[in-house]
Amino acid sequence: MSLKHFKCLREGDLKNVESSSLHLDTVRDLKQINSLLTSMIYPILETQGLLKSSRLRNPWEQQTAKY
Repeated sequence: MSLKHFKCLREGDLKNVESSSLHLDTVRDLKQINSLLTSMIYPILETQGLLKSSRLRNPWEQQTAKY
C-alpha cells in the first residue's frame, strides 16, 4: 500500500500529495495496532498450547506432494 502511494506521489498527482500524510499515518497506525494485538494474543495462545513453536517448515520432514 505504501509503495503504491509513493509511486503516485512521484508522478505528481496533486490529489495524492494532499492525502499523503493521512495515508502514511493510517498505515503506521494499523501496523501499531497489529503489533499491540499480537503482543496481547501470543501469550494467551502459548498458555493454551495453540501456538506453534515455529512457523518455519522443518527441512527434515518429508514433504508429500498433493496432486
